[in-house]
Amino acid sequence: MVTKHLLGESKEVILPSSTSSQPLAQVFSNLFINKVEGIRSDIIREQNPHSTSEYTVDVIPDTSVVTTLTDFVPVSDQTIKLIILKLPNTSCELDPIPTWLLKSCIDELLSILTKKVHTPLETAYVSEVFKCSGIRPLLKTGT
Repeated sequence: MVTKHLLGESKEVILPSSTSSQPLAQVFSNLFINKVEGIRSDIIREQNPHSTSEYTVDVIPDTSVVTTLTDFVPVSDQTIKLIILKLPNTSCELDPIPTWLLKSCIDELLSILTKKVHTPLETAYVSEVFKCSGIRPLLKTGT
């Protein structure tokens, strides 16, 4: 980096000017949205090179196709219990029950939990409830 600067090859990074963080965030959001749309367009163009259309098409998966897991071997209740007992006692706001409480009631809940683990693997369907996540940004401290 120092040699590039000495040779006059350094590039100054210029961020968009903004008086508020919201418009600046929107600029970055638009940038990433445009990047994704561009990638999708390129993929569609590569899949169908004779198409003259410039419009992007969202690819919707065929929901009529059912996939089965033929090599699935169900996990035992005891394996599920051992995995849960090894978990740290931390929890997320999306967890329906704190980990420490789950561990203390593991024997009463074990058959239900085992079924919750096996059902998505047997049916190839994951409930929307399991597709949620909580994102908490970590702020960097100034050094």
